[in-house]
Amino acid sequence: MTKTFEGKSADCEFLSREAVQQLHKQFNDDLEEKARKALPQNAVNQSALLAALKSLLVEAARKGVTLKADTLAELAAQGSDAVEGQAEKIARNVHAGMPVKSAYISPRLSDGQKRQIEKSAAERKAIAAVAVLFGDEERIYLRLNGTEEESETQQCIAAYLEEKGYRITDYGGGYATDAAGRQQFRIGKLLKGEADLYAAFCNDSSRTLGRLLVVVSRNAMDIALMSTGRAWSSCMGSGGFNWPYVPRDVSEGALVTYLISEKDPDILNPLARILLLPFREKMKKPGLLARAAQKVFGRKSAEAAPQQIYLANKAYGLHNESFIKTVDDFVESTFNGGKTGRFFIADGLYPDMLTHIVVRKKPRVPRPQ
Repeated sequence: MTKTFEGKSADCEFLSREAVQQLHKQFNDDLEEKARKALPQNAVNQSALLAALKSLLVEAARKGVTLKADTLAELAAQGSDAVEGQAEKIARNVHAGMPVKSAYISPRLSDGQKRQIEKSAAERKAIAAVAVLFGDEERIYLRLNGTEEESETQQCIAAYLEEKGYRITDYGGGYATDAAGRQQFRIGKLLKGEADLYAAFCNDSSRTLGRLLVVVSRNAMDIALMSTGRAWSSCMGSGGFNWPYVPRDVSEGALVTYLISEKDPDILNPLARILLLPFREKMKKPGLLARAAQKVFGRKSAEAAPQQIYLANKAYGLHNESFIKTVDDFVESTFNGGKTGRFFIADGLYPDMLTHIVVRKKPRVPRPQ
């Protein structure tokens, strides 16, 4: 059974554990099938070669590299060493599909950086609200409904085909029909005479996104890789000047959210990310009378635990308003609702686009007329 944001306008739902397991199973089944198709029939030590092929496909997905079936077969015919060598070559790519040269060379974490993250994960602050929400899970998956907006390319192609007497029926799959809906055509064939439109159609990423999901993760490596080997660059990558803040994010209980395709449940090649930073209320020190009472009675008076909220930072990667809105609504619904006061960013964290102090006021109650 899925949960929804009660009383909120966020257009999404929590995925059940069974639904998430099914996504992972489908991903692994597809990976296994691609790897097995590339296996030579007379290959020596097929299990090792199969494992190498699967690792190569994972690394290719992580860096946005497409490997055609014949390329995989050629590598498999050369043996495990050739397959592993290709995987290593892809792993050295700085970012997945970066359109421009990055100022921060962040292809992977060093062994020293991995040890930093492991140490920070072991020292992570216990946050009750996070523990209750996640239970024994490291990630929460949310499905975005109604976010498959038409791209500008799709709109241009739809207008062109309408002039020619065709109607798009499945843009992602690449199909259209005649105006009467009697005969089906491949959109690519209908655009062959228009080189620019055809190229735009082939390169339109919205066709390959599938349905979109948001992953909210407390996994230390998911946080550590927020800008390392991704399709965007930032100072928080493994080669960025603000990398030293990343282990601190982990130890202070920050969370990370990713926008992904449902075909990528392992967050190999996410489309965007937003970091959620903890802000804490600073409790006032007890006054003179309270301290005197503590001495007289030999115990501290009961004090309310300090409140904590989360704030969503800047979005990196593909701009998607539904992603940003859903993350904001998720945070408000699960962590921040009803909390007021002065909140300070957790010690030692880099605020990026956020301020160090946030004041949340009680909503004004309108006076009766």
